Parts: sequence; structure tokens; C-alpha cells
Amino acid sequence: MEESAPELRDFVEKSTAGILNEFENDAKKQKARMSELLSKQTYLLNTVHSELLRFGAIESLQLEDMISIMKTCQTRLLAIKERMRKASTKVAKLKARSLKIQEIKQKEALNRELRREALLMLEQE
Repeated sequence: MEESAPELRDFVEKSTAGILNEFENDAKKQKARMSELLSKQTYLLNTVHSELLRFGAIESLQLEDMISIMKTCQTRLLAIKERMRKASTKVAKLKARSLKIQEIKQKEALNRELRREALLMLEQE
């Protein structure tokens, strides 16, 4: 058994080395694949991050433009509202003046009619 022990030991060492060699090759291949996958994932994350920043900047600029346009529109609307208020006031004043003039004309017409009737009555008498 002592003679077979070195052979057995040699066999075990060679078998172990062969098995370890097989697993080591697979492990190295897997490590290389994982390293490649990790580098691709890092590249993808960096690309997505830069795209998000770019879109964020574009969105921010668009938002600022939209706010600027809204402020301009609001200013225009306030100016239009003020003009409409002034026009409404002017229309109300003109309407009141028109009613006064119409009332005066009606009184004058009534007075003329009364004078005519008075003249007609005087002529008939």
C-alpha cells in the first residue's frame, strides 16, 4: 500500500490539477465575459446619463422659452384689457351724452310743436 500511496497521491494530484484546470479555464472565460459586460454596462449608463442631461437642458430651455412667451402674452392681454376698459368707459360716456342730446332734441321738437299749435290757435282765433 505504501507503494501505491505515491501513485495514488500522484493520481489525485494530477486529477485535481486537471479538474482545477478545467474550472479555472471556465472561470477565466466567465471573468472575461463579466468584465466585458461590466464595461458595456458602464458605457451604456454613461450614455444614458449624458442623454438625460442633454434632454434636461433642452427641456429647461424650452420651459424658459415657454415662460417668456407666456409673460409676453400676459403683458399683451393686460394691455388689451386696459384698452377694452377705456373703450367701455368711453362708450358709456358717449351713450350718456347721446341720451342727453336726444332728450334735448325731443324737448326742442316738443317746444316747436307746442309753439306751432299755439300759433295755429292764435291764427284760428
